[in-house]
Amino acid sequence: MTKEDQELLGWNEADSNAPGVKFVKWNNFMNDVFDEMCARYSKDVYGYWVDGGWVHVDKARLQQTVWKHNPKAEFVSGMDSAGWCNQFNQLCPPDPEHGIPAATPSNADTWPAFTSNVNLLQGGCWWSTGGTAKISPASMLRYTVLQAACNTDGGGTGWAASPYTDGTWEPNVREYFVMLGQLIKPIEESIKNTRPSNSYITPQGSRIATLPYGIVAMKSADGAYEYIHVLRGPTGKDEGTKESYVNTLQLPPPADFKKFTKAVMLRSGREARLTQDDKGVRLDVPWQDAWDPIDTVIKLTVLPGYGLLSQGKTVTMSGPETPGWSLNSAVDGDKNSGWSSESFQEGNAPWVTIDMGEAVVLSRIHLYPRILDKVIGYNFPVDFDFSVSTDGQNFTRVLAIAGYKVASPRKESEDLALSAVGKKSPADYPQYFVLPEGTKGRYLKITGKKLKEEKRMQFMEIEVFGSSK
Repeated sequence: MTKEDQELLGWNEADSNAPGVKFVKWNNFMNDVFDEMCARYSKDVYGYWVDGGWVHVDKARLQQTVWKHNPKAEFVSGMDSAGWCNQFNQLCPPDPEHGIPAATPSNADTWPAFTSNVNLLQGGCWWSTGGTAKISPASMLRYTVLQAACNTDGGGTGWAASPYTDGTWEPNVREYFVMLGQLIKPIEESIKNTRPSNSYITPQGSRIATLPYGIVAMKSADGAYEYIHVLRGPTGKDEGTKESYVNTLQLPPPADFKKFTKAVMLRSGREARLTQDDKGVRLDVPWQDAWDPIDTVIKLTVLPGYGLLSQGKTVTMSGPETPGWSLNSAVDGDKNSGWSSESFQEGNAPWVTIDMGEAVVLSRIHLYPRILDKVIGYNFPVDFDFSVSTDGQNFTRVLAIAGYKVASPRKESEDLALSAVGKKSPADYPQYFVLPEGTKGRYLKITGKKLKEEKRMQFMEIEVFGSSK
């Protein structure tokens, strides 16, 4: 506003017109504008955003004006949103100790991802001020994809721009948005109405420039598909074609141990060769699709019904429940609380049984060990076996373990996940046991045969994976 406008509307008015009342003239003007706007458009407007905070604005009064026309309308200010816009605009500082480079305004590959939504400018400012488009359509797409894979709180990426009052735009702004739409169109199902993947998790702070395996992932809302976005394709040489890239993507096992049945290149519809085993997932991509320099998207079909079957299910055990070690804690999803048997007695081996609720195909078991002081696997059994049953009475042993030593799934190093207080967590040490293929049953029993320490069998969590279909 010009100085004359500011004086006319009360923007520079002193803050002492009446006790507890701010900027009377300005708020009279604002309420008149909102009253007229809401009277005209309230049926079509579901939310109102007041930029900044409440320094000049009488929030209670303006809120009542809005709600007079639409009692269900949302009404917030920019400062009610925990400052995520401001946090991103400042970008994360570099962290050389952990290999995190400084973010640069012109290179979206260096920008960090956030669990909350991010709002970004395309142009000179939040409104048209004579600037120009700053971010290329390719960078806009790549960061939108990164954020969609991390944004567990919802909201994704908001790209902001504004036309001049005559309907024209700052140079390239409108054109870049049109081009962004064209880039999204062929792969939109992998971005719109998706959720961050639980199979390949993108933590907050991730950057395209340093992504492990060069990928991020999303899942469909119904969980039927996973979308692998290859933002940095594998490099090297294919010995057969001598091309300066390879068309094979090797990924670790999914964090939630999903199983995939089919892989399709989303842009072309060509099928990729899918190989999955305990070592991970291998995708052999058709040479025509390896690799799109902006974003290669591979659509994976999830095996229906496969996943974690045991959480929250009914559990029984040998002997009475141990005080402080609740039976339900064995399958409650909390790896900081656990289950324990009573002390072992000769001829009376301790056991715990999980009822899946129906006959299922059982694939693998994850047992999480207790950590006491420096002992990882305190009271973890040495000899034990897994057995299954259809009726809960007659069990058949399917896997026997002898002389077991608790192992770390990765090297002991500084990159091992730690709890918030800097201590190692049971969640960092899952012990994996693969059952014979085709194992079926409703009940799974774990029986301890040889124990140590207190002669008890203790697990912080038991996870049973398989298929209900």
